[in-house]
Amino acid sequence: MLRPSSKVSFPLPKNYFGHVQVTAAQKLGYERLVQPRLDALLQDHIDRRANKLPSLPPADWKYVRSYEELKICRRKRRGRSLEEVAAEEDFPDAVQAVAEG
Repeated sequence: MLRPSSKVSFPLPKNYFGHVQVTAAQKLGYERLVQPRLDALLQDHIDRRANKLPSLPPADWKYVRSYEELKICRRKRRGRSLEEVAAEEDFPDAVQAVAEG
């Protein structure tokens, strides 16, 4: 299990999460959680491309590394605490993840 102090590297090792069984109800719940975020991210991407803007505002995000086609970026703190940066997130799991660093 991933701990807040653990370092994560990509790709994750095979069987990183072990054997996971998801019920149909859980799958539907995850879809309802994720789909609106994906839709919003896709629309933001479309809008930024249409306006010839970078995918992420460079003033707010720092490139960390890449793995194949995945680019990993970190939000710049600019003197703010992790809690202040976390307050910009719009769902509880993201708030917790950012606050824990």
